[in-house]
Amino acid sequence: MKTLSAFDKALLNLLQAHLPVCSHPFAKLGEELGADEATVLAHLKALQAAGFLRRIGTFFNSAQLGYEGTLVAIEVDASAMQSVAEAVNRYPGATHNYER
Repeated sequence: MKTLSAFDKALLNLLQAHLPVCSHPFAKLGEELGADEATVLAHLKALQAAGFLRRIGTFFNSAQLGYEGTLVAIEVDASAMQSVAEAVNRYPGATHNYER
């Protein structure tokens, strides 16, 4: 399993809180991290391949837009955990998927 570097951790933190809204957001993140856009994109690709990052997308305040979010929990046998997680991850509306 890939170990998160200090750069990876800083990049993930910026993505969660400060993704710039501009024509080249990954170049801007690179500037903040002392790297170029290609380096940022390479790290994101590696983080996704290692399973640390599923997708990058917008998150809206659904209540303010008039929508309601739904929290869904399912009980899954340990032997089926991987296949169920993969099935949930294929649903584009799922923003979270984790085991408790």
